[in-house]
Amino acid sequence: MAMSVPRIQIQRSYTEFLEFFSRPTAHQAAPVQSWKRPREGYLNIKADGAFHSHAQSWGWGFVVRDDQGRVTASGAGKIQHVADAIQVEAEACLRALSYASDAGMMCY
Repeated sequence: MAMSVPRIQIQRSYTEFLEFFSRPTAHQAAPVQSWKRPREGYLNIKADGAFHSHAQSWGWGFVVRDDQGRVTASGAGKIQHVADAIQVEAEACLRALSYASDAGMMCY
């Protein structure tokens, strides 16, 4: 038994949805974090997830630096069907850790 929803109710819900998500929101930029040099002979891995509002797409990235700050590896990609920002951040961490494991890196 299918339920019938009046067209006016659907249109009203759609309009409310658009109005709510079209509102400007206060955007507070995350504080800038500077790179911290790891101990000699160690590597530092930074991972991050992001949302690009213009393209309506989510992405992840990571960078691996040595103790001199030289980039030794990096990776980035897009993600489809994202539930929330935490999922993107987790995906970035997963990709960075997967790379580190595949490259034979160990955590000390």
